[in-house]
Amino acid sequence: MNFTNKILLVGLGDMSQKYAAVLSHLNVDFTPVGRGEVSAKSFSDSTGITAVLGGLERFIFSFKGTIASHAIVCLPVDALYKETLRLIKFGVKNILVEKPAGLTNAQINDIANHASEFGCNVFTAYNRRFFSSVVELQKRI
Repeated sequence: MNFTNKILLVGLGDMSQKYAAVLSHLNVDFTPVGRGEVSAKSFSDSTGITAVLGGLERFIFSFKGTIASHAIVCLPVDALYKETLRLIKFGVKNILVEKPAGLTNAQINDIANHASEFGCNVFTAYNRRFFSSVVELQKRI
């Protein structure tokens, strides 16, 4: 099975739907991957895009080479750490993971250590700090 998309969108919840809207607006090719049929239907209804079901592990298992150069991880907080490590170990070189990236300092440090070891860039999405309302609030404070 060949995979040519450059961005893997992991998770199908509300935040993933927002990323999908942005990626679509930018005409960026991406593949959404999720586990459940309910979230996949909600994602499809919201975005018009059909997701790959079965979860990240199953998706990765079906490939022999690199699955993507970039990934965005939008999962429940308790799954962020495990799936981010899975992507790092599989060779994805640029990963944006939703906050908080891990539940403990040890998990976050482990992600950083693995990223360094595997030559991977991992960024945590603290993007709300750039909202105009937050910028204005910082000015007023």
